[in-house]
Amino acid sequence: MNRITRQILRMTMIALALCMLLTGCSFANVTKICTACGGTGTVGGKTSMTIVSNGKDDTTHKGESTLASIPNDTASVPKAEKPAEETILSLYWELLDHLAAAIDAGDYEAYKALYYDTDESTIEIDFLRSDWIGAEELGNYDQKTGFVAAEQHGYYWIASAYYIVAGTHPNTNRHAWNMSQFTHYENGRLQLAYGQEATSILSPLANNIVLDFYEKRAPGARTAIENGNNRGDFSNRCYLYLNPEMVYNGSYDTTTLALWQDDAGTAYAAIWYSNGTDADITVNTLQLTITDDSLGTILKEELAVSETVRAHHSVVRVVAIPAERVLTGTQCWTFMHSSTHTTYR
Repeated sequence: MNRITRQILRMTMIALALCMLLTGCSFANVTKICTACGGTGTVGGKTSMTIVSNGKDDTTHKGESTLASIPNDTASVPKAEKPAEETILSLYWELLDHLAAAIDAGDYEAYKALYYDTDESTIEIDFLRSDWIGAEELGNYDQKTGFVAAEQHGYYWIASAYYIVAGTHPNTNRHAWNMSQFTHYENGRLQLAYGQEATSILSPLANNIVLDFYEKRAPGARTAIENGNNRGDFSNRCYLYLNPEMVYNGSYDTTTLALWQDDAGTAYAAIWYSNGTDADITVNTLQLTITDDSLGTILKEELAVSETVRAHHSVVRVVAIPAERVLTGTQCWTFMHSSTHTTYR
């Protein structure tokens, strides 16, 4: 990759806002190395995690404004009809193509025009530090998927991925470029949006969506995450898991999304079973290893499970590991790695 992806992923601020996970002693942001099917009947993925204090080197995306600029009394203001999600997604893919073209051409003015209500210093930094792949390299990914994860006041949070699956299930190797974007729609145009208004609207909205998602699957998750206990994010800015119909076609994947501890030291791992194949898959065992560069092995578990994942659907399940089996107790996590494998039929 050569110039917009790292920055588009970095500039989203979603990793900063989501789950309140970048506050406290331990939450980390992830760089995914790979997920691959290692052979008949097994699949696994490995991810790495680093501590970050900010989603970006500068602070221009950290909106602290209120919604005061939005009229409170809109009864007399005609409301424009909301575009269909298909329309937003079509405009979104066009936006990404335009970003790649502007970077390939070194055309800052064209690049700047793709932003809405964003401080120019932020755009300049994004342009200079971006790591977007160009149009030719973008063509190396033969599939893409995405959905609107949230919308409010014309601002859209979009989760998406470009990906390629080599081989045929169960012997496949998948490579994905996952993205999470703040955008704004108006008068038939979609643009990136990282101004104060955009982040003040979308950041808390996205944060609550993710926290509610985990809370629904593991009551108490929100409290544990917000209380500053050990917690880690292995999702690599992939939020496809929020929509059970978002999968990587042709590939079955098992991924650890997040790990956290409650006050008693019990660890909870959120596991994403993503079945992009044409057949239902029933998982029999889950092998989970979490290591820390400073502490060593945090946990190493092989669990009997029974989880049927429908073809072209995904599910997220949270497994609890008792405190006595967490090898590092409640010591503060630092730089972490996750290895997740399953056997299935």
